[in-house]
Order: sequence, then structure tokens, then C-alpha cells
Amino acid sequence: MKADNVEIKGSETEPLDLSFSASYRIASNLTLTPELTYGLNDDAGAPLLSLRAAWKF
Repeated sequence: MKADNVEIKGSETEPLDLSFSASYRIASNLTLTPELTYGLNDDAGAPLLSLRAAWKF
């Protein structure tokens, strides 16, 4: 890609990530969901490990 006749490096591709997640019902009102995200190319972000909790009132 060029802007004002200057090539912008790393702008030819889009970020590509792969994510794995699974939901675990701990109790009838609590669900935990861990997720692992890994970048598949140089434009993707850093690897990420997250944990989401959902609580029903």
C-alpha cells in the first residue's frame, strides 16, 4: 500500500487470529469461559489468555 507515494510496510495483510474457548457451568447460576487467542500472521496482536465469568441473578 502506498500513501503520498510512500510505501507503508506491513499494510498488505489483515490481522488473523485463531481463538479457542469452552464454557463450563460451575453452578446453575455461574458459567466460566476461558479463551486462548493466538495470532496467525505478523499483523495480529500478541497471544491472549482470558477468562470470562457470567453470573445469573
